Amino acid sequence: MRAVKRSRIGVAVSFGGTKIGVALLDAHTGLIIARSARILWCLHPDWDAQQPLGSLIAIVVNVIAILIESIGASISNVAYIGIAWPGPGKYREGLLQATFIPGLEHETNVHRIMMDALADRFGRSIDHVIIAFGLDAHARALGELSLPCGAFAREHSASNGVVVNIATGVAGAIVVAGRLMRSWTPLGSTYGQWGRFVFRNLSSGEWIWRPTADGSIPSIRPGEVRLTELCGGPALRARFSDLNGYPRRPRERNLVHERLCLRRITQEAYRQNTQSLAFIRSVGSELGGAIECVLNAFRLPLQSTNVVLTGGIGEFFGAPPKETSGEDILLAAIKDIGLPCRVVRSRAGLDAEFAGAALFCDPAASEDQISFPCLERNTLRSL
Repeated sequence: MRAVKRSRIGVAVSFGGTKIGVALLDAHTGLIIARSARILWCLHPDWDAQQPLGSLIAIVVNVIAILIESIGASISNVAYIGIAWPGPGKYREGLLQATFIPGLEHETNVHRIMMDALADRFGRSIDHVIIAFGLDAHARALGELSLPCGAFAREHSASNGVVVNIATGVAGAIVVAGRLMRSWTPLGSTYGQWGRFVFRNLSSGEWIWRPTADGSIPSIRPGEVRLTELCGGPALRARFSDLNGYPRRPRERNLVHERLCLRRITQEAYRQNTQSLAFIRSVGSELGGAIECVLNAFRLPLQSTNVVLTGGIGEFFGAPPKETSGEDILLAAIKDIGLPCRVVRSRAGLDAEFAGAALFCDPAASEDQISFPCLERNTLRSL
C-alpha cells in the first residue's frame, strides 16, 4: 500500500462483545484510508483469559500500529483515536463497563489502560493524541446521519429516529430533528442501555422499561427476562438450540458455532423450513414489542419515528439472501404487530460505527451536534 501524503490521520476503533475492528481516516476529509479485517478477539492467539482487558487492548493497539505502518505513517501523524464502546460508563473520563468483555463487570479506567498500551507499543508519549469514547449505538447513529448511504441521511435528514444496535448485546440511540441525542435527562449518556433496561414478562407478555441512572443492570423480577437475553446473538443461538432439543452447555459460548447457527436459521427460513420461519417471526414480534416499549418510554411519536436496525443481528439475521427477492421475514414480523413506524436495516454497516467514532473526537461538536465530514463507502480499502 502506498504511503499517505497527508500529515494528520485519525483512528476509529469498534470494540464489541465478539469482534473488534480498526480504521484509519484522513483527519481533514474524514475519508477512510485503511481498515483492518474484523477480529474475533477471544480466538486471537494474543488474547489471554487471565488478563482479558489488558490483552484485548494490546491486540487493538497492535492492529493500530500495523495499519499506521502500512500507509507509511507514524504515531506522530495521529490526531485522534475515537472508540465505539459496547457498554455504559463515564465516556468523557474513559471509565467504562461492558457485559461481554471479561473483567469489565465494574467501572474500569479504560482510557488509562489504552494510553499506557499505546505508549508501550510506540515507545513514546502520545499526549498529543485525543482519545474519546462513546456508546457504540451512538456511533452507529452518527454514521447513519453523516454517511451518504446512511438511513437518516437519505430521505429523512431532519426526522426523528431510533437506532437499535443488535449484536452480542442490544443498545440504542435517539435522533431528534436530525441530531443524535448524546444524553437524555435524567439518565444522561447511559440512556441507550436498552438490552439492560427493557424486560419482558414471560407470563403476561408485557414489555417493561426499568432504567438505572448509572447504566447498571436493574433488578430482575420472577418471570422476567432482559432484551439482551432474548434477542442478543448468544441468546438467539441458545434459544433455537433449546427449542429444537440440540445439546449445549449453558455457560459455554462457541463463537464459530454461534455464527454458523444464526446464518443457517436465516438460510433455512428462506427455504421454507417451518421451525426457522417460526423462530425468526417470533424474534421479530419480540423486537417490535421492545421497540414500542422504548418509543413509549421516551414519548416519541410512533408514526413519525424511523427505526434503523444495526449490528450483526440487526443487519443480517432473518434478512433475505442476495439472490432472494421476497419480503424480509424479520421486518415483516415487526410490522405485523401493528407498529406504525418505518423500520429498516442499515445499509452503512460498520462504516457507520467508524464514522461515528471519529465524530466523538470532534472538538467543535456539541453533545448533540453533527459537524464532522462524512465518509464515502467507495474509499474503503481492506488490508
